[in-house]
Amino acid sequence: MKAVLIIFLSFAYAKAIYDTQVGSSCKSTGEFFITSFNVNPWPPTQGGNSSAVITGIIRQTLSISQIQLVICDKDQNCDWYWQMIFKSYNVGQVVTFNTVFFWPNTPGAYEAFFNVNADDKLLTVEGCWMFSFSY
Repeated sequence: MKAVLIIFLSFAYAKAIYDTQVGSSCKSTGEFFITSFNVNPWPPTQGGNSSAVITGIIRQTLSISQIQLVICDKDQNCDWYWQMIFKSYNVGQVVTFNTVFFWPNTPGAYEAFFNVNADDKLLTVEGCWMFSFSY
C-alpha cells in the first residue's frame, strides 16, 4: 500500500512539473471562454520553446481564424506569433488548441498574451489569457 501511494504521488508531482496552468483571463468578448491554459515545460527557459494547451467553451457560434501570441518586455517591445485555425465551432462545444512557441533570447521580465480571434472580426479578441515570466 505504501509503494502504491509513493508511485501515485510521484506521478502527480511529475504532472505538476511538466504541465502547469499559469496566468489568468484577460479582456475579451468571452465568446470563447477559456477554462484551462497549460504550458509545458514550465518555467520558461531563455531561448527555449514550450507548448501551450488552451481549452475553452464556445459561447456563440464562431469561425475562429487564429491564435495570436504577443510577448512584450517591460519597455513594450513585442514579438508577435500567429497560428492559423480557420474552423467553425458551435455553441457549447468544448475546444482545445495546441500551439508551440519560443521564449525570448534576452533575459528580463515579460508579459505574454494569447488571443483567440474570429474570422469576421480580426481586431476583436474572442478569448484571452495572459501571464508574466522572467529569467
